[in-house]
Amino acid sequence: MVDDPKITERDGKKYCTLPNGNQVEIEDEIINNPSWVNVEDAVKIIGVGDRQIRNLADKNSWDKKYAYINKKPVAYYLKSQLESFQRGRITDVIIPKEPESQKINAARSPETLTTGKGLMSQETLNEIDHVVKKLEPYIGDFLETYKKNQERIITLEEKKSTAEKTSVFWKTTAMWIGVGGLIAFIAWFKADQINSHLNKTAGDLSSKYEDTQQDLYNTKLLLTQKEDEVARLQSAQNNSQSVNAAGPERK
Repeated sequence: MVDDPKITERDGKKYCTLPNGNQVEIEDEIINNPSWVNVEDAVKIIGVGDRQIRNLADKNSWDKKYAYINKKPVAYYLKSQLESFQRGRITDVIIPKEPESQKINAARSPETLTTGKGLMSQETLNEIDHVVKKLEPYIGDFLETYKKNQERIITLEEKKSTAEKTSVFWKTTAMWIGVGGLIAFIAWFKADQINSHLNKTAGDLSSKYEDTQQDLYNTKLLLTQKEDEVARLQSAQNNSQSVNAAGPERK
């Protein structure tokens, strides 16, 4: 471990730098010390997530030491502090907090006890502590069941969120499919109109072509008739000239 670049030695002690930049002393002997527990065991005692354990440790200034495991610092917490905190939580559940008005009146009354528990006697507090200790074997199961229920709720919420996202996706897809179908129908309708217009135009052009052909045929026929007529006239004229030319010679 000495050769690990994350470990530094100073005054015969080993130190490691945390992700936040703080340097902490490494005390590997606490790994096998039953008075200290790691985060996983702290979660079992308090019944909350590991992040909440760290937040509670900072909030309540719990004692903390570090061991170096798998090349990273691992936090250990004083077990007695965790158990004391958990007993306090259970006591708060069993004994409702006093209204502010009662706290003010108790503060003004000379009969107020200085035990830190309001108007309860030490004997009552001892009885409550005795009851809490009897309940401790069942608290772990209760908290474990509560934790599992919370995990189930989170899983159901995640499934619900996934289902909602899937529903939105398919609704959006269906909407786009509908829009695409509408666009395709409009395109087909327009294409059909254009095709009908082209067919009509082609029909009109064909009809005009036939009429033009007929007109050309009639014109050609007329020209042929005119040519024949001109030829007959020229022939008649030539015959007349020939007759006139032959007349005087006979006289």
